[in-house]
Amino acid sequence: MAKNKNQKQNIVNKYTELLNESASVFLFGGSLNASTFRELKAKLAKSGKLSLLKNTLFNKAMTEKSIEFQSQGYNNAFFVQGNMITSASVLDKFLTEHEYMVNNVLLGNAVYEGKYLKKIAGLGSEQQVYTKLVSGLASPATVLVRSLQSPMQKLVRVLSQIQK
Repeated sequence: MAKNKNQKQNIVNKYTELLNESASVFLFGGSLNASTFRELKAKLAKSGKLSLLKNTLFNKAMTEKSIEFQSQGYNNAFFVQGNMITSASVLDKFLTEHEYMVNNVLLGNAVYEGKYLKKIAGLGSEQQVYTKLVSGLASPATVLVRSLQSPMQKLVRVLSQIQK
């Protein structure tokens, strides 16, 4: 059944609202049958919203958000509203098992190729990401402290040798 202008605008508004509320969006093609769609939707329910897309209307929402990207051939979008890493892991595992793939990943207003889903999924838990970040930030400070201590230690060794 054809939709009237108001119904279409409501769908664009829904997509725009989902884009505004979501940390990221995973776009993927392929026709999921009803039972597979319900299964995936249940697995992802706690961390976002899985939606069937109307490409033309989704593109209008993207334009309203000033995202330069035209969705073509994508039937599905997962709007992440919870933990992105956990969501990416669940989605990647499910899609791999069912032989589907993510075509694009939206992070903020930037669009990336679908291969980044695996990279996001492979980051580990949120705690592991924080640990890696903190250790990465601490590493330069540790190197600086060692570099500053090294000449002093050498001087102390020279003076102790002179004293002997």
